[in-house]
Amino acid sequence: MKIKINFLIAIFTIVLLSQCNKEDKTSKAYFYSSVPNGDQLSLYINDNYHGKIPYLNVEPDCQTDSLMQKTLFFNLKHGRHIMTAKDMYGNIKSSANVRVSKHKLSVDGRAGSQRMSKEDNCVVFGFSY
Repeated sequence: MKIKINFLIAIFTIVLLSQCNKEDKTSKAYFYSSVPNGDQLSLYINDNYHGKIPYLNVEPDCQTDSLMQKTLFFNLKHGRHIMTAKDMYGNIKSSANVRVSKHKLSVDGRAGSQRMSKEDNCVVFGFSY
């Protein structure tokens, strides 16, 4: 009987401790382009197409709801990603290695230019060249 109680206590402790370190595994990600010449850019993350990147003439932030509604939005998994903005011919115009976690955003630009910011669970990515 004592073995069963110790086993149940051990299982309960494991379950309880596994819940303590839960963190969000995604961030709300918003994407925009600051290329004004009408060159429509497409977003690729780790070589997977995610949509057309809309042009905005003002840099949005996580507090400007009206601008955020005009961006390309989806939940982005935390981790390392290669983000690429391509023109309609498939040419890479802007590219960066990006690492996103709950508390950190790091960017290593490879081509073009990028503007990226993070606030709480919100990340804004801007692409240009």
